[in-house]
Amino acid sequence: MEARLAVIRQQSDLQLELDAANSDLERLKEASAAVSGRDTGDASAPLVARLLQTHDAIRKMEARKRALEKELEGRTRALGEVLSGLNAFRPAILEQRRQAEAAATSP
Repeated sequence: MEARLAVIRQQSDLQLELDAANSDLERLKEASAAVSGRDTGDASAPLVARLLQTHDAIRKMEARKRALEKELEGRTRALGEVLSGLNAFRPAILEQRRQAEAAATSP
């Protein structure tokens, strides 16, 4: 269960990073569009390099996000199997509780 929660936390942290990277990418695209109309020469090269680096980082984060989604799916399935196995003990536990309550209320 804790491992599943750790994956959920990782997903949440990754989503924050992904959102920030997407915002950076949009700002870089806007800056690139503003610079493209001017005769800037080599000045735009660092901007283009940063734009490509940000795009690559986003692709890596999206791949990690897909991997985390698969891991979470597997852990959720495993948790469900464990819980369904525990459900087999439920009738016996309820019967013990009923007997204990009956013994506690009888004189």
